[in-house]
Parts: sequence; structure tokens; C-alpha cells
Amino acid sequence: MTRALARLLLALVALTTVGCKPARDARVKIRIGYRPYLTLAPVFIAQAESLYAEQGLDVELVPIEGVSSSVPLLLQGGLDVLPGPVSPGLFNAIHRGGRLRVVQDKGFYYPDDCAPSSVVVSKQLAARNGKPGRISTTKESFLQMFVERALAAHGINPDSIESLYIPQVAEYDAIVSGRLDAANMGEPWLSRAIAQGVVVWEPVNGLMGGYTYSVISYGPTLLDESPEIGQRIAAAHLKAMRIYNQGKTERNLEIVANVMQLPIEDLRGICWPRMREDGLIDTTSLRVFQEWAKARGQLDEVLQPAQYWDPRSVDHANREIARKP
Repeated sequence: MTRALARLLLALVALTTVGCKPARDARVKIRIGYRPYLTLAPVFIAQAESLYAEQGLDVELVPIEGVSSSVPLLLQGGLDVLPGPVSPGLFNAIHRGGRLRVVQDKGFYYPDDCAPSSVVVSKQLAARNGKPGRISTTKESFLQMFVERALAAHGINPDSIESLYIPQVAEYDAIVSGRLDAANMGEPWLSRAIAQGVVVWEPVNGLMGGYTYSVISYGPTLLDESPEIGQRIAAAHLKAMRIYNQGKTERNLEIVANVMQLPIEDLRGICWPRMREDGLIDTTSLRVFQEWAKARGQLDEVLQPAQYWDPRSVDHANREIARKP
């Protein structure tokens, strides 16, 4: 064999080796929308514990204001992944032809678990056994459904009282001082208010137990162009769910406290609700929510699961995790 031929063969081997390198050597850029809430703890954990990196992903967490307002970003490619509470805006976008789908659970109310939010009344109102004239609630439709159910459970027509949308700090001050009669409060403000004598009327999982309330959605890029990348993201999230469900370990507290900008001691005292480790959603509860939203003029049509739910990524991720010890 001549030296020239040998050099040529070595060059061909080198080129072949380079061409066969795993695709994950080059990180894939992924944008995930987020808000600094405990329900997104698995996303924060996946980032901090390099679970995305293990899947060959370079994840950028992009601050968003809410799910409905971020749907256009998902459709246009400004976001690849949109986690957040189920909303009429999400279902309406799908009904109107938007190429997005729910792919994974991100929040499920277990009836026997602690309550991450509750309808509460001021200690002043509770002392006189009165009925609220004003309640602070949220603009998130799923929790509006819960508030309506909570009021009805106490014999109150939701239309008979004034609903307000108040920032959390102001809401806390108002309910503790008695200037506000009732509120739907989430953590960490809920635990702080209870410590000041505010009375729990209805915990969310008491009336909404068994409901999927928050999901992860993909847009056209991960559904059509790169479904394999969607599978990797789902695998990272399922692994993060398992770490999150270990509870308030020192490492979990450190990660969540850093993103939420809360003292670790505050996080130790709040509800740390369990999450579904299989990533599957409860389609029955989502139908109930859709029917509620449609009755209030918020939803175009009630969609069937096949129209909004694409389980391919999470099914693949579950199989992959089951194969590994």
C-alpha cells in the first residue's frame, strides 16, 4: 500500500468517524416559557440538575405572563414548550387550527394531599360567622371554577358578591387586616395568612380532587419537525418529577428558592403537592373544565381528547425510563 493511499484511507476513516458522532454532541436549543411558581419546580430541577443537558438540550427559560397570552409565541416558534394551567385560550387556539397540543401533565390535585391553594376568609368575618361581600380571585379560569364551587358549597351565589383581582402582597395585607372578606390564596401567601389567623373555607383538592389543572404543551416544531426532541424533553421532565416528589430535600429547596426568590425556611413550611410521575393527564376533568368554560362564553367548543392531547412523547419517555434500572 502506498503512503498516498494510506493517507487517503486514514482521511476517509476520520470523516466517517466524525459523521457517526451522536447527534446529541451538538446541543439543541429549546425555549421553555416559565413563571416563578412551585408548579414549575420540575422544570427548574431539570435545568439545575442537568437533566436537559443529559438529553442533548440547551434550554433557555423564557419569562412569560400567562398561558393564553403566550400561545402565539408557541405557534410562531418563539417558544418550543409552554407549561401552565389549562385555559380556554389553549383550547380555543387548537379549535381554530393552531398546531399545538397538550403533551404532558404538570399539575394534578390528589384528594388526600395538602392543598396548594384554598378559599379563605378573614378572621374578622369568620368570628361573626358572616358571608363575604367581596372576594379576591385569580384571572386563571380553572381556579375561577374552583372559587365558584367553593362559594356554592357555602350557599353563596358567585354573582352576588364582588370579585377583585389584587396583587398577592396587597391581597395578603387586606385579608389579614380584614379589609377583604375572602380570597383564593396560593402558596406561600396561604401559609403566611393562616399563621395570622385567616380561616380556610375550602382547600382546592377537596373540591377539585382528581383534576388535571396544569399541563405542558408543544408547538409545531416539536410536534412535526422534531418529534424526537420532544421525546427527550418529556424524558427530562419525567425524571425531574421523580426528584421533585422526593419532597423538601435540601437540594430541591435550594433550587426552588433560587428561582422563586424565597427564603428556604418559607418553602419548608408550605404545601409541596405531589405530581404525577407518569406525565399522563385526566381527560375527564378537562372535559368538565371545558364545559364550564363554554357555559360562560369563554370557549368556542368542547374538544375531544384526540383533538388536544398528543401522548406520543410522554409514552416514549415512560418506556425509555422503564427500560433503565
